Amino acid sequence: ARSSDNLCFVMDQRATSIRACRQVADLCVRLQIPSARFVYLLNKVTKNAPISDIDASMALDGVEILSVLDGGWAVDELLSLGCPLELLRTNIIANSVSNMLAKFCVSTTLSTAFAVSSVNTKISRLQKRRVRNNVQSKRRLLSFGNARSEAVNVSA
Repeated sequence: ARSSDNLCFVMDQRATSIRACRQVADLCVRLQIPSARFVYLLNKVTKNAPISDIDASMALDGVEILSVLDGGWAVDELLSLGCPLELLRTNIIANSVSNMLAKFCVSTTLSTAFAVSSVNTKISRLQKRRVRNNVQSKRRLLSFGNARSEAVNVSA
């Protein structure tokens, strides 16, 4: 923690999560880690939660809190299916994460161009991996189909 540029505290809209975040931040201050390097992130933000982002900010002495909206069931489904790229096209969470990254880059030493390029690099890697997996799956299906047709011809 002492050698990092920034510390990002991730919490959700539960009181216990915010209290735990506050305790960890206080511990870091006692360990002489400058609080100017702290970045707070409120994850899975919904309008129906009993604690808003403003309430969380006030509980943490009025610090700025970055937030990421709750993407709902679609996020869990698409991630479990191994399709994170679909989130970029279809879900509001993509815009929310993009806005959060832009704010994070402004509040930290990262440049927006660096963050965007690293995200784009990861996306292109995922796309290449997905294409490679699709090609391998098609080859398996074709080889399975050929083996099956040979087996059918032999038994006929």
